[in-house]
Amino acid sequence: MTKTDQWDLPGLRYSDCWGYTAPDGKEYAVIGSLDSIHIFDISDPYDIEQVASVLGGPAPSLWRDFKVYDNYLYCVADQSGTSEGLIVIDLADLPNSVNVVTRNNTDFFRAHNIFIEELTSRAYVVGARKAGMGVVNLIVFDLAADPVDPPVIYSGTMPGGYIHDIHVRDNIAFASHGSPGLRIYDLSDLSNIIQLGIYDGYPEEGYNHSSWLTDDGTSLVFCDENTDRGVKIIDVVEYDNIELQDLFRSTLEAPNATNSIAHNPFVKGDYVYISYYHDGIQVFDISDPENATQIAYYDTDTTNTNYSGSLGAWGVYPYFPSGTIIGSDIRNGLFVLSVNIPDDCQKVVQNVNNVGIGSLNAAIDCAVSGDTITFDPSISNDTIFLGDKGILITKNLTIIADPAKNIYISGEAVDRTFEIDNANTVLLEGFNIISSNIGEGAAIFNAGTLTLKNINCFAFNGLNLINNHIYNEGDIIIQGICNINL
Repeated sequence: MTKTDQWDLPGLRYSDCWGYTAPDGKEYAVIGSLDSIHIFDISDPYDIEQVASVLGGPAPSLWRDFKVYDNYLYCVADQSGTSEGLIVIDLADLPNSVNVVTRNNTDFFRAHNIFIEELTSRAYVVGARKAGMGVVNLIVFDLAADPVDPPVIYSGTMPGGYIHDIHVRDNIAFASHGSPGLRIYDLSDLSNIIQLGIYDGYPEEGYNHSSWLTDDGTSLVFCDENTDRGVKIIDVVEYDNIELQDLFRSTLEAPNATNSIAHNPFVKGDYVYISYYHDGIQVFDISDPENATQIAYYDTDTTNTNYSGSLGAWGVYPYFPSGTIIGSDIRNGLFVLSVNIPDDCQKVVQNVNNVGIGSLNAAIDCAVSGDTITFDPSISNDTIFLGDKGILITKNLTIIADPAKNIYISGEAVDRTFEIDNANTVLLEGFNIISSNIGEGAAIFNAGTLTLKNINCFAFNGLNLINNHIYNEGDIIIQGICNINL
């Protein structure tokens, strides 16, 4: 990895970082210091500029955490004496200014972490403390109801007790409880939270710190925040039968020292980006979850010569559309990095795999709004079988195949093959869709503007027509020759 720019004020201490991409494509980095939240325009990664700084509260905090929903930045802080609660910052007017729209320390006055699941518009705050109550394991806010001052829809205890960090997808929460290990919960109904699984007593167990799901949802990467503890990848297909797939670690100081400390993992495509304290920002290829391989790194604090203490890289954010990576270092501030690794964002579908490099799902995941996805000419008379869920499109995309290649995309094992999210413009052209077996809308659920050109739909049992291949709440344009029952 290569450093393109850096920002640091002598004497400051820093914590986590996060990113925001504005509707106009400009990219912004966020980093926490002892007393402030700093926001940078990093659209030119070689010449970054601080465009805003927001004071936290009356007491400093070594721990700050951030997440973004729409154009709002949600901030929490955690240290004895901290009373900031939830700070919400409107980023809509960047790079000119930001607007602090909420300072709410009633629902909690300090918290260790926040996670936002955009699909459900929920914010999950963990490791919180509330006046008169002490520790509150989990607080859930409804951002859809009001993103500026969101109401609390759950506040209470969890079976595993204190939660240090949490990762949620489709209402399934992976909670890092520290010493008690990892627990998995179904949060679909907050009045009836169900514990689905426990992973404890595993090899090289320590303080279960944080985790992130792979894109296909079958594996979870997590870190234990202790010296001499490897990063783990576990199979989470069956929540009550979790299996260890791989255990690996970074050892930049080897052979003198190998007892490194991993901090926070973030999965993007076939890679996991890890802020690794003394070993900086580390990148591992996890396309084979049973054989993780280190492929890139940048050491953010070269003065460390052993693995004692907790200095070095705190956070990393790899999700900018440009490919720019940011990292935060406790003593050295914000790092803007470029990474030279194989491009996992293939906009040409190379194979008929459900997930992984070259797959249709991978192309859709990494494409940005306005992109066109095509199929390699070698794919002919073949079928892409979707795994445990259909294809959700949440951006403006064009997916084009050559009708002569007779390519099928099968949703027979999922609820529906395609789902077009609200306010998105999508063109599907030149391939065949095999519906699921749910009946109405089995092939496509459309809430956006959908153009179908030379598209054929078939029922999963091989019949040419079924009732209502498409459930439509948006606009549909039909072009060419289509064989579809609307």
